[in-house]
Amino acid sequence: MRRGRRVKAVEHKGVDGRRRGGFTLIETALALGVVSFALVGVLGMIPMGLTTLRDTINITVQTQIAQGLINDLVQSDYTALAASTHYYDEQGTEVAASDPVRQFTAQIETRSASVADLASDAGTTVAITIQSRKLSAAPARYSILIPRQ
Repeated sequence: MRRGRRVKAVEHKGVDGRRRGGFTLIETALALGVVSFALVGVLGMIPMGLTTLRDTINITVQTQIAQGLINDLVQSDYTALAASTHYYDEQGTEVAASDPVRQFTAQIETRSASVADLASDAGTTVAITIQSRKLSAAPARYSILIPRQ
């Protein structure tokens, strides 16, 4: 009986006769193109993310300043309520008006003409406006009713 010939698998060999494996130059170039396209998109979003982060920090500091002012107003003597302006640095610490590090300006305005005119009212409304030097958005506005004590 005659046996059939065995078929050998085709092997890819390089010019030096050794077996070669790996990616072709075209496959590598296409892979680099896809990866670089994705990275350009991700890197393009970094400046927008940093701007949003900076604005969010400023809004947080503005809110902390407003909370501090509201606490001071509620605990202060009702007859001493008056319009005033306060200045704060980038961390919300109060500074002098002439200080070059001031970043926030908080203006306190009372809605009544004088304390003597409030005899029939339950209190006075105080408006707080906080403006940032760096934040391009409109100033933050807060209102509070200070009850008569």
